[in-house]
Amino acid sequence: MNRWRRRFAPSPSPGVLVAFGGAGGQHACEVAELLGISEIHLHPCAGVLSAWGIGQARLLTLVEKSTDLKLLDFCLPAQQQAFTALEALARERLGDADLSLLLSVERRLWCHHGRGEAEFSLHPAAPEAMVRQVQALHHERFGYRLEGVETLRVCRLQPPRLPMLPLQTLQWQSRGCWKARP
Repeated sequence: MNRWRRRFAPSPSPGVLVAFGGAGGQHACEVAELLGISEIHLHPCAGVLSAWGIGQARLLTLVEKSTDLKLLDFCLPAQQQAFTALEALARERLGDADLSLLLSVERRLWCHHGRGEAEFSLHPAAPEAMVRQVQALHHERFGYRLEGVETLRVCRLQPPRLPMLPLQTLQWQSRGCWKARP
């Protein structure tokens, strides 16, 4: 905020902050204070308009299944079978929703390389192609490819050999008063 304020408006205090959306009023006071603005305009129908927007949003059902499969073991027929079962579960969860309104189904696999924690989102493909995708994404994100064990490291920590010193009190002056703290 301060960077924006210095660049675009050295003194936005004569301005008015306009807040909107269901939670706009909750955040407007703090933002106005940071910017030095004393006047806030909040539309009286902000909450209603936010609720209307939520009502217009597309219906989404997300279904996931955890697996412990290696990419090379996840062949195309197995992928098709797994995704078909998940899509049936998604249709079941939608209940009374008009299924003709469902325009698209997106299939994604979330994978990680080896035992790493970084996840990569892939489109279903042949296993060898997905392995190449993971390697390319890992190289793009981290700048190197994981080919195998690169380094073994052992770290042994010892306690310090310095004797424990008694606590000392330090004094300093702040706002015209002397203060002391251990």
